[in-house]
Amino acid sequence: MRSPACIARHRHCQRGGSVLVLVAVIVVLLSLSAYTFSDLMHSEYRAVHAAHETVQLRAAAESGVEAAAAFLEDPLARSRESTSDNPRRFRQVPVD
Repeated sequence: MRSPACIARHRHCQRGGSVLVLVAVIVVLLSLSAYTFSDLMHSEYRAVHAAHETVQLRAAAESGVEAAAAFLEDPLARSRESTSDNPRRFRQVPVD
């Protein structure tokens, strides 16, 4: 016959295994939630990057239209400078 201490120790050992399984399940769930969060943040980063590029491209296009309109509006500039090929006009103008 087993002593009460042995029986109590045996129950404790069975419970310890179930706690280990519970902790493993919690770790897996936390890992999956961290992966989901990381994937969501990566998607958001790509969306923000695309929106930023769109804003830059729109600003560059509007700037080009305004520069062309200003050039065509000034009759003296058109008579002094060639409209088909003019490298001096855009020299040292930064283009990203």
